[in-house]
Amino acid sequence: MDAKQDALELLAATGDLASRKITPALQETTRHGRLEVPVVGVARAGRQSSSGSSWPGTM
Repeated sequence: MDAKQDALELLAATGDLASRKITPALQETTRHGRLEVPVVGVARAGRQSSSGSSWPGTM
């Protein structure tokens, strides 16, 4: 059986680690055509990154 992923879920998407390391790495992976699934960012309600946006970068 050949399983295919439907999406990548990123927990704590507005956290410090996500904005400094994970999001840039996902953006680079997407830029090179190696990430072909949507990324879903999940965070606590009512919290935002220091930049004021609910997602630290645009995919």
